[in-house]
Amino acid sequence: MDEITLFLMHFATNDLENQVTKQEIMTAIEKRLSQSHIFLNNSQLLAVLFAFIKYGKGSEAFYELMEQRTLTLIDTFTVEQLRKLIIIYANLPKYAHRIFIAIEKHVIDNIKKIPRGFISTLIQTFAELGYTSERLYGHAQNILISNVYNMDNEEFSKNLWAFSTQGEAKDLFFKKASECIKAKIDQYNAKQLSTFVWSLSKVNFEDQELFDKIEEQIYAKLQTNSYSIRDISRILWAYIQNVPLRPPTVDLMKSECERLKKDAEAWDIAIILWGFNKFEPYPVADFFKNLQDVSTELLPEMTNYELSISLRAYAETNVGDEALYKAFVEKTLEVLEGMNYSEVISCVYSYSIISCVENSMFKEVIEKLKERAKYLQNQIQVQEAEKLEKSKLDIDLQSLEMYLKNEAKERSQKGE
Repeated sequence: MDEITLFLMHFATNDLENQVTKQEIMTAIEKRLSQSHIFLNNSQLLAVLFAFIKYGKGSEAFYELMEQRTLTLIDTFTVEQLRKLIIIYANLPKYAHRIFIAIEKHVIDNIKKIPRGFISTLIQTFAELGYTSERLYGHAQNILISNVYNMDNEEFSKNLWAFSTQGEAKDLFFKKASECIKAKIDQYNAKQLSTFVWSLSKVNFEDQELFDKIEEQIYAKLQTNSYSIRDISRILWAYIQNVPLRPPTVDLMKSECERLKKDAEAWDIAIILWGFNKFEPYPVADFFKNLQDVSTELLPEMTNYELSISLRAYAETNVGDEALYKAFVEKTLEVLEGMNYSEVISCVYSYSIISCVENSMFKEVIEKLKERAKYLQNQIQVQEAEKLEKSKLDIDLQSLEMYLKNEAKERSQKGE
């Protein structure tokens, strides 16, 4: 079997091979492995799965056989092999659930024999994949809670984030973690502090002393120009969710953003615009004007989400020149077909309220956005019906016009 797997790996990963020949050989190998898969050992199975994922093809029957072989061998994989297995099946979502359940059971059954580092990696990976398991996280908490002071800062912060993504907050872990953060507050970088704020606010963890200490640390670092523009963006992203920042901290962040704006990437600018726009009634008009040039420069590199939140920030502040909004329109039309529903209606709303430049320049883009929104409404309604309303959208799907009216009403009530 070793020879077959080596041959398979060569053809799966070598782009220089003739494509017709490659397909014929891969099909032949798939047929052979379907007949002899019970002879695959752990390392061979991992190699086969990796090769077919890399190749991008393989029949449903073939993957079902590989799934069966994986489940048969699950208790014989080493920790490193299990780590590879998780990554492999993350790329095979149709078959991942049963494999993850089996891995979870194996880990729980052998929890005292498995290195702490792997348990951390496992819960972090499951969190990234959106796989929730109260039983696994309960057992993980029992192991990890007594080791928070022994973890390096990165492992600790990622574990805190992983626990925060679960349906039920692990109160004991968060309580112990908060003690550790207070004791080591000056040892964490901006990314880790941001993770703490985001994670703890997500689970509504109440400890004002802790949040005060974190902000004091951030303020001290800002005073010494110790944070990059990416650091500040991360901090904004974390705090805007649920935790207020004091005006002096916001002032320092603003001045640092202006000083470091030339170092910004698209995500940084989008989050800074979106973040400061949320600090009502903090004055941001002049600040946003100072960011116009870099915003225009980075617009071509923005994702659809970054585009929509940046546009909304400028529109609601009602600042910006014609060059900036022309760049917004060009980018919107370029990526329109790839926008999701929330992004589309956010852009419709944003273009509809701008008055600092001639609004007629947005007529075409607004009409095309509305057409896209109606198409997506129909698609979403069909999908919702098929899923029996298992998931819900943040915004009412029934009426785009009603959404726009509600937004206008909110602004009117605020006296804007």
